[in-house]
Amino acid sequence: MSRQPAGTVAEIFAGYCVRLRQEKPPVSAIHAAKRCLLDWYGGTIGGGTLPPATLLADALAGGNGKARLLPSGQTTDARTAALINGAASHTMEVDDIYRPGVYHPGSPVISAAVALADETGASGEVLLAAIVAGYEVSNRIAAGVNPAHYTY
Repeated sequence: MSRQPAGTVAEIFAGYCVRLRQEKPPVSAIHAAKRCLLDWYGGTIGGGTLPPATLLADALAGGNGKARLLPSGQTTDARTAALINGAASHTMEVDDIYRPGVYHPGSPVISAAVALADETGASGEVLLAAIVAGYEVSNRIAAGVNPAHYTY
């Protein structure tokens, strides 16, 4: 039996994310992150031309920031861009799915990671590591709560 790391679940997840900043993720994980990112762009560009993304952009966008909305390229703050691009990426229902968690990780994870990368000028390497971290942590959370959340 393997020994579990000490600490709360949140501390364990945070420690994993910190280690990804210090050590490069495996090549296979980076390859998967690139594929997920390309998939996300496809869904987000298409969904960004439709409500609710267009309605959210009309209502919320325009703040100061460097984070881009897709497909317009309009800039806003990272939080707003993550919300609007997240809605866009899920609108056409072509986004990825993690079946054990009944969860679409790309919409929240990549939308947030891209917005923060835009805002901070992060490198592609940092962006891909953030995507790996986001998928690993959020998929584990999703698997832990699903499908039980449908019973309430």
